[in-house]
Amino acid sequence: MTKRTPTITWLGHSTFLVESSAGTRILLEGFVDSCPTCPPQFHGNGLGHLDLILITHGHADHCADAAAHQQRTGAVMAGMVELMGWLGRHGADAGKLVDFNKGGTITVGGIKVTMTDAAHSASAPDGSYVGEPAGFIVELEDGY
Repeated sequence: MTKRTPTITWLGHSTFLVESSAGTRILLEGFVDSCPTCPPQFHGNGLGHLDLILITHGHADHCADAAAHQQRTGAVMAGMVELMGWLGRHGADAGKLVDFNKGGTITVGGIKVTMTDAAHSASAPDGSYVGEPAGFIVELEDGY
């Protein structure tokens, strides 16, 4: 059996699609359908199946379409505690949200994610406070 190479696809602005060698699909940020630089073939169902969605902060150019893609795919979505609470009140499936804090590490389907510090502002599209901005260190199932 040939081992698949992990892929990282830039979808525009701050959004990336990562596919592990095991086939796990991770959406980094949720700015797809609303993103003017995202190729239209990725809009709506064009992303296909997603296993995990990671959101760094609450600005619309990072989370505008996150809830819609989570609803469509049933993916687990993870990020800062306050941001996950806000997304749960704005269309995301609260039962599929994982909230954690900087320095914390979660494991979802064999993918390890550690939240790191980031220097940026982080209000939600409606101006609500949704926690501090964050970054992620993602370790795929094979250690990549």
